[in-house]
Amino acid sequence: ARTPATDGSSIVYHAGGDLYVFDVATRTSRKLAIEYNSQRTQRQRRFVQVPKYLETADLDSKGERTVLNIRGQIHLMRHWDGPVSSHVGHGNRYRLARFLADGRVITVVDKDNGDERLEIWDSEDYTASPVPMQTEDEIAALDQWGRFTLVEPSPKENRLAFANHRNELWTLDLSTGAA
Repeated sequence: ARTPATDGSSIVYHAGGDLYVFDVATRTSRKLAIEYNSQRTQRQRRFVQVPKYLETADLDSKGERTVLNIRGQIHLMRHWDGPVSSHVGHGNRYRLARFLADGRVITVVDKDNGDERLEIWDSEDYTASPVPMQTEDEIAALDQWGRFTLVEPSPKENRLAFANHRNELWTLDLSTGAA
């Protein structure tokens, strides 16, 4: 409960964006139903300024597509045809998206519980697959990798180099999951 105010017989407070009234005599609390109609100008669709929120951009090896990270979302743009396709994660934030040598997209996913994982996306239909791991020890190594600060895929092989917040440099074989 935040910012309580009273008139002597009841207490009004807000919690979680809603207003409540607590009746002192009956010791009960109820949510107040308030309808607020905003101005139409506040409900109009707005577009964010991409240069202000652009996090990363990467060009594929053929120069035909670009993958962009804008405000935690992945946007894939073909240069010569088709619309921009977007992937918005519900409760997840995507960072450091890069093209792999085979044309797929690898990205760091900040899960809503605070964990970070690498995911590989098929750049045609946005189906995700986690990076393959062989053993429980290698899966536990994900937690030892720390917070990703830089991701650099190999232009020829199915390998990845990345740096973390502890200034460590790691290499990862994406076909086996060995780090």
